[in-house]
Amino acid sequence: MNESAIDAAICPLCGRPNLCPMVADPQAKGCWCEDKFFPPELLAQVPKEAERKVCICQQCLADFLDSTVD
Repeated sequence: MNESAIDAAICPLCGRPNLCPMVADPQAKGCWCEDKFFPPELLAQVPKEAERKVCICQQCLADFLDSTVD
């Protein structure tokens, strides 16, 4: 993934829509992800060029959290 290939509407981990309301409407007041905790191990999987530019989708967050439950 290079910077020109970054699509802010697509999860950088799975390629599905990330449903970020701020991508759909630049006037939106926030995103669903702002009040969520993203473990550092999950954030480390985001390609460098997409860090802090693209939201991880809800499903990737849920799948990661489910995989860490004993």
